[in-house]
Amino acid sequence: MMSPVNQQALETLYRMLRFRSYIPSIPYGEVLIFCIASAPLVLAHRSKGLHDAIGDILSLLFTPRIPGADQLLKRLSVVQPKGWKLAATKIALVSVWSFTIGYVFQAVIGSLSSWSKLMRQPRKIKNYLINAYNLKFAMFLATFAGGYKAMNSILHALPVSRNVRILLAAAVAGLSMGTIRSTTIALYALTKAIDVMYCDAAKRGLVWHWYYGDVILYSIATALIFDCMFFESHNLRPAYIDFLDRLTGKRIREINYRRIDAFGTQASRWWTAERTDRD
Repeated sequence: MMSPVNQQALETLYRMLRFRSYIPSIPYGEVLIFCIASAPLVLAHRSKGLHDAIGDILSLLFTPRIPGADQLLKRLSVVQPKGWKLAATKIALVSVWSFTIGYVFQAVIGSLSSWSKLMRQPRKIKNYLINAYNLKFAMFLATFAGGYKAMNSILHALPVSRNVRILLAAAVAGLSMGTIRSTTIALYALTKAIDVMYCDAAKRGLVWHWYYGDVILYSIATALIFDCMFFESHNLRPAYIDFLDRLTGKRIREINYRRIDAFGTQASRWWTAERTDRD
C-alpha cells in the first residue's frame, strides 16, 4: 500500500520534474489528474467498498446525515418515485452536507494547527474560522459530491452500464478540483487510485505481487525525500520541510546550503539569508 512517505515522494518527484521542465506545464493539470483519479476510486467504493480513509471520506460525503432528511426523501419517493424532485432533493442534501463537513473540518484543522498562537492571541480565532480557504475547501467537497450525484442521475437516462455510469460521473465530478487547485490533493488521490487498481489486479492474478515491495518503495521514497531536502529544498512541500526540521531538532536549518549550491541544484533557493549566511 502507498504510505504517506511514498505519497510525499511522488509529489516531490513531480515537483522536481516540473522544475527541470521535463513535464510540460499543463493548464489546470491538477484538475485533470483529479478527474482521472476520482473515477477508479468512486467505482471501487461503489462496487465493493474501500476499507480505508478514502472509503470513509466518500461514505461520509455521499451519505448526508441531516436531521429530517430521511423522512423528506421517503415522502418524495412515495409521491414521485422516479421524478426530478426526488433527484434534485438528493443532490441538494448531499451538496449542503458536504459543504458543511468541508467548512467545519478545515476550520477545526486550521485552528488546531495554530493552537499555540491562539492561546497567546485568542482574538485571532476569527481569522481561522472565517477565511477564503475554508470556503474554497467546502465548495470543493460540495461540488464533488453534488456533481457526482447530478451526473449519475443524468446518466441513468442513457443506455450505459452501471460501471461506465459511475466512472463517467466520478470523472466529471473531479472538475470540482478547479475550485481549490491543490496539487497535493490531486496527487494523493492519484496514488490511492493506483494503489486500489494494483491491489485489485494482484488479487485477480493479473500482476505480480512482491511481499517486500512496500519496503523497497519506502526505502526509495525516503532516499528521494532526503536527497531533495538537502540539494533542492524548493521542490519539497514547505510544510514537510518544517516537519523534518522539527523532527531533527531544528538542525536542518543549521546547514550552510549556500555551499551546496556548488553542485548546481540551487540548494539555498528556499532558505532565507538568515538561515544560510553561515561559514
